[in-house]
Amino acid sequence: RYCPSIEDKIHRFADKDRHQLFVEPEGWNTVEYYINGFSTSLPEDVQLRALRACAGFESVKMFRPGYAIEYDYFPPTQLTHSLETKIISGLFFAGQINGTTGYEEAGAQGLMAGINAALYCREEAPLILRRDEAYIGVLIDDLITKGTKEPYRMFTSRAEFRTLLRQDNADYRLTPKGHALGLASEGRLKRMEQKYTASDAFIDFFKTTSVVPQQINPILERHNSSPAGQSDKLFKFFSRPNISMADMRELASVSEYVHKNELDVEVLEQVEIQVKYSGYIQKEKNNAEKLTKLEGIKIPKSFDYSKLKSLSFEAREKLTRKLTETHCFCSPTHTRRSMAISEAREHGDLKENAEYHAAREQQGFIEGRIKDIEAKLSHAQIIDVTTLNANGKVVFGSTVVLLDINTDEEKTYQIVGVDEADIKVNKISVSSPVARALIGKEEGDEVVMEVPGGTHEFEILEVRYV
Repeated sequence: RYCPSIEDKIHRFADKDRHQLFVEPEGWNTVEYYINGFSTSLPEDVQLRALRACAGFESVKMFRPGYAIEYDYFPPTQLTHSLETKIISGLFFAGQINGTTGYEEAGAQGLMAGINAALYCREEAPLILRRDEAYIGVLIDDLITKGTKEPYRMFTSRAEFRTLLRQDNADYRLTPKGHALGLASEGRLKRMEQKYTASDAFIDFFKTTSVVPQQINPILERHNSSPAGQSDKLFKFFSRPNISMADMRELASVSEYVHKNELDVEVLEQVEIQVKYSGYIQKEKNNAEKLTKLEGIKIPKSFDYSKLKSLSFEAREKLTRKLTETHCFCSPTHTRRSMAISEAREHGDLKENAEYHAAREQQGFIEGRIKDIEAKLSHAQIIDVTTLNANGKVVFGSTVVLLDINTDEEKTYQIVGVDEADIKVNKISVSSPVARALIGKEEGDEVVMEVPGGTHEFEILEVRYV
């Protein structure tokens, strides 16, 4: 779709009688040109003959022929948001094996898979970036929920919250997470916090400081903007699209504030963006919060997506197929894999039959997983947390409210079984380091824990049995 070959274009658009080529110089001091729109992997002699058939290229010379890369991949819908495979615990995939293409896409996945593999070994919750937190979050969520039938690239158009995913606020979005993992230094975190503290204070200055028409009108008139009829807040005038920070600094009050607080270029740029796009940014934040709430709502297995006419046909088809695949995974008969095995048998000798062995191997993984779940269910006990009488102590099933004494931040966790653990909804495994440190403690107790950011001291504010 994104870089189709010339032969593919001829096949797809056979009804067209022309095709544009863009002749792009490779540099200032070279005779080489890149022919954009002529991607191909045909034999070298065919490529040269095709180029010379184009008007103006009759005597062209070819330095390097075009080529294509073909590779196998595992459907990424087999992964969790941590890039861990659903079937084999502790196995993480990243890069082209997940169906992506491009250095950045591979690097992003490698970073996340590496972080989560390390956290897995330390029995800690995985790092999951949401779609409104990072382009990495969009990439991974697209792969594991939608899958891909062609090499996947990360485009800004894929992100519904791209106004929030700007390069100027990447430090604000991700430095705290990097610091918590031990990847960003304390100094780097403090620099980020100082930058945004200064930015917030400057924005507040614009919101609370007024300016009279005599001062602001010369600037407004110079930019053909409607003059002010009365005094108003600086924020309102700065919000106008044709008024820049440089214009606002012509006002004595603004210039004095900048010099007094020694604001650098990064702060000035951040403030201008926040003021100019405040309405759009707030709207996307609200939409992101709504979506986060909706993510916790479960769709019934029997839901008929074909009735949702507001969705595109492709979306309805994908959702229905995903539902069918989930049903087949849970079915004892494993219909789809059984059909693949039966089809392979029809080809005769199975010893060299790759399809047969692949289907058998997949069925083995599924059966092993089902047996593991069945074994856990046979020993499972139903615990009604509301009936517990643990005299205020932290036990399995209890919900604990903690105060991080280092940061004054409150955290709430429920201690659950290994298979129920989900850090996104604050459920931690009973075997995790945090839970082990809390079990047996009471309200008011202080607990010292080793977390990714270092040693932290917590106070147990409340223990609930809900």
